[in-house]
Amino acid sequence: MTRRSGGLLLASWHDPVLLALALLATFLGALAIVDAGYVRSLDKSQVLVPRELAMHGVGFLVGLLGYLWVSRRSAAGLQRFALLVWLGCFILLALTKTPLGVEMNEARRWVRLGPIQVQPSEFAKVGALLYLSAVLAGRKPWHNRPIPLTPLPRWLDWVLVPKLARAAPFLWVVLAAGLIELEPDLGTAAVLVSASYLLLIAGGVSRKSLLLLFAAGLLGATLLATGKSYRMERLTSHWHRWEQANMDDVGYQTVQSEIGMALGGFVSLDAGGGRTKRMIPAPTTDFIMATIAEETGFVGATAVIGLLGAIVWRLLWLARRAPTRFGGLVLTGLAGWIGVQSCVNVCMANALIMPIGVPLPFFSSGTSSLVALWVAMGLAQAAMRPVPQKATVEVEHAAGRDRWGHGRARLSRA
Repeated sequence: MTRRSGGLLLASWHDPVLLALALLATFLGALAIVDAGYVRSLDKSQVLVPRELAMHGVGFLVGLLGYLWVSRRSAAGLQRFALLVWLGCFILLALTKTPLGVEMNEARRWVRLGPIQVQPSEFAKVGALLYLSAVLAGRKPWHNRPIPLTPLPRWLDWVLVPKLARAAPFLWVVLAAGLIELEPDLGTAAVLVSASYLLLIAGGVSRKSLLLLFAAGLLGATLLATGKSYRMERLTSHWHRWEQANMDDVGYQTVQSEIGMALGGFVSLDAGGGRTKRMIPAPTTDFIMATIAEETGFVGATAVIGLLGAIVWRLLWLARRAPTRFGGLVLTGLAGWIGVQSCVNVCMANALIMPIGVPLPFFSSGTSSLVALWVAMGLAQAAMRPVPQKATVEVEHAAGRDRWGHGRARLSRA
């Protein structure tokens, strides 16, 4: 059953609200990219329209094709091939460490596949959430058995080995996050682990296991943050960013972002005339919110955050109405990812946390990021696809057997 909407062939279960919200966010993101990037584009190439807008358009078109294809898959099919999808994402992450990996700004976060250059970590978010949703949806409840104090082999066989086996999928995601951290990209790795952890909560993992994972994650994050000198320097200098030595060095981008957001006031009508985009080195990427807040004020920035919040709310609203447990988990996981990433980016822009290189969904320039987001929207639509009733399927098969090739019914020979 299909219908026509906006010139695109959409399924009858298609949620128009989610599609409209995503389209609006993408359109406003394009406007924000033009506004934040035209000054530097004029300085570099004497062209008014920045190159980032063209890449945003390419990302939208490719992502829309992915959206249309994925949204027409069945939830059962996605669940069946979730492991294969995740394996492909994992291999792409590993390719960043090979000669196919592309290094820019002292980081190897991209892979060149012929004429195409992709950032695997963006697609790893989608793949990990799809894979964990499939695992959690098909998992049987843990049967608590009395834990024997002795002998040790029985405890290992009854408790430790089964627990490790149940934790293996999440540990695989943590391993992928480790590959992302080595690029280095600690911010994306943190978003991936955080979204996956929220999905474990929704999936019914026991409180004891969640507390253990949280403690292990906290310890790991501490070791990663303190294990490299440049990260410790960035962390400590962030709290002293207004000192003269830091304002012109490691704290420069954050300070300029703070100034720009403060200049916006409550309501601003200075569209196109902001100073922040003239000051920071990459105004269309992670700190695009600074230009939005400066030129539209608190009201405009709140509207952007509200739009992203509406997407998260719609995903959670659909999750409660999903026809399958797998579909509900997919929708919940996507909501967690977009929500966490949006909060982290805004907190970076207003200097609540130090900059860790996390883009604002749908608004920051980045082709791979936008494609991954639109594929995620397609997954959300597929997750709401109704499960065919067995009786209906049997009737359809019977009707097919009692028809000639031209479609007219025929009489039985009996």
